[in-house]
Amino acid sequence: MSQGNTASESLANWLRGIRHSNRFVLVTWERRPSRGSMVGAVICLTLLFLIIAIVSVRFNGNNDKWDDWYAPGETRTGYHSSVFCSSVTLENPSLTSSASVYLLRNEPELTKLYNFTITDSLVLGYMYYRYWNFYMYPGSNYTFSSYLTSGSVSYYLIKGKTNFQNWHRTDGYSLDSVSFSSVSNKTRSRSFTVEDEYYFVLYNPYRADAKFQVTLAFNRTEYSAQSGSVVTSCTAAPSSKCTMDIPYNSDYTVLIEAGAPGNGDWGTNVEIDTACNPRVWVYVMIVLLPTLGVVALVTCIAVACSCIRRRKRYSSLPSVTMQEVVVEDSETALPSNPPPYTPEEVLPPSYKPNPPVYTP
Repeated sequence: MSQGNTASESLANWLRGIRHSNRFVLVTWERRPSRGSMVGAVICLTLLFLIIAIVSVRFNGNNDKWDDWYAPGETRTGYHSSVFCSSVTLENPSLTSSASVYLLRNEPELTKLYNFTITDSLVLGYMYYRYWNFYMYPGSNYTFSSYLTSGSVSYYLIKGKTNFQNWHRTDGYSLDSVSFSSVSNKTRSRSFTVEDEYYFVLYNPYRADAKFQVTLAFNRTEYSAQSGSVVTSCTAAPSSKCTMDIPYNSDYTVLIEAGAPGNGDWGTNVEIDTACNPRVWVYVMIVLLPTLGVVALVTCIAVACSCIRRRKRYSSLPSVTMQEVVVEDSETALPSNPPPYTPEEVLPPSYKPNPPVYTP
């Protein structure tokens, strides 16, 4: 009996050892953004905004362009930011006259004087008009004279482009006007004290054609580049262009000058195009610095939120699903071979093959 109990206890201990030594651990992955992915996102955003900055510079360079009409010999001061513009490109489509752009240390003075006369023989039909326009500075003056041979005609002096457009639509405001008919000779003159663009208009509101000869004599004052102390300049010959550099953050004045007509035609205006060539690094810094600030702020917020989530979740360690692992405990380890099996030790109580006989 004691021998059977010892064998049973050994078997029980062996089974208990198996139960303690076999462990099954199942842990699931929890995908989280790594630092590498966050750094990659920041780099992508930075590159994206850098591309946007460069594209904005290109579009700004294309749009920051002025196409203006100048009278022969006319001068105008132009505004070109020395911070945003690295240079100015002047394009001269004229076939007969040159054009120049100057960078002046000081404001120029109205010391240059142009004296010229325009003479033309005209025939104006009903509701037709003919005009000349010049930008007149203080100190300029003109004389208008006309000799009419047939019909009737009206003369207007109009100040400003807006007023000219209104006159064209409604026959409105003018500084000076006179109407004359039949054979006559009319003369008008005026001195200018306010700089603006002035329009000299001849108009036929009558049914009959008007035939006449007109003479416009001008004494025009213009800016002299030499009076402003020239720093640098460039001149574009007919049908060409030139580029003038502008020092960074300099307090200089840009002066644009249309040259005198090579063919002596003072009555035909010429087109001059000027464009600001953008200073690329300024535009990039303007777009990039705020962008980097926003990206840094978003990155800090993302890192802080990630740390908070990591503290709240206990099971935040990276893990995999592990297969069955057998761990042997030195204290409960059993021999690799179980004790021998003895049938007598595990037999149930004695069994009687013949059941008792039932006697009614």
